[in-house]
Amino acid sequence: MRSALLCGREHARLGAIDLVAEGPAAIAISLGGAPKVYRHTDPNEDAALFAVGDGGILAVVADGHSGCEASETAIRCLLERFAPEWTGAEPLDPGRWPARVLDVLSDLEAAVIARTADTPRRGSRTTLALAVVRPGQARAFVASIGDSHVFRVGAAGVDDLVLKGQRCDPRFFLGRECSTREELGGAAIAEVADLARVQALVLATDGLSERRVGVEDPEEAVRRAVESARAGDAELRPVEAARNTAQAALDAQRSNRSGDNVAVAVVWTETEPRA
Repeated sequence: MRSALLCGREHARLGAIDLVAEGPAAIAISLGGAPKVYRHTDPNEDAALFAVGDGGILAVVADGHSGCEASETAIRCLLERFAPEWTGAEPLDPGRWPARVLDVLSDLEAAVIARTADTPRRGSRTTLALAVVRPGQARAFVASIGDSHVFRVGAAGVDDLVLKGQRCDPRFFLGRECSTREELGGAAIAEVADLARVQALVLATDGLSERRVGVEDPEEAVRRAVESARAGDAELRPVEAARNTAQAALDAQRSNRSGDNVAVAVVWTETEPRA
């Protein structure tokens, strides 16, 4: 399994976009396109991850609040505990995915609380969106808590598998809530999505879409980002789609004179037709 992780604490240059790519996967992170105008703890509290294995690709974005500890802890926990299984050779069971998501989110919240308890950062919390792409099953296993996005981009257009057209809602975090399994079940999203005629999955934190901060139309911004990347070199499409999506957010933030951190993850699912 090959993986890469971008943590916000290491990326704090205003206007810069840092990227990593491997095969069909890419991640990007930025402090933002303009200074934040709201109270915050750390300059950049977002994080992004990909892991590429023999059977699948995991992509994750996390939007930390009240410190970067929660986003970093949750994303590292996913990499260490769950990525080997999800990207391995054994297929995932679609019918068991909703229950599995609740188990995973419960574990992540416990890890965040353990990391931050009895520290000045005990209020740190995070949203989370992930997609496990299984090419052999032609499916994506999606999970989310909070207001980050998972966009499916294909011949039929762009749809947000998580928020389904809502703007930055619902407000729910992993971390200080100490949520019960039932509470997590009421707030979490667990979807199994068809990948037929799909070009890419694009995950993004709400720095892309937040009202009066990000872009006016997130689906259209992502469509353009993927379309532009698709016109270029096939090997560069994942990283260019990630760069283009992050850049759209930064441009909007500069125009709005209000910034936010941005994390993006892309899994390119479209394959070149054989000659």
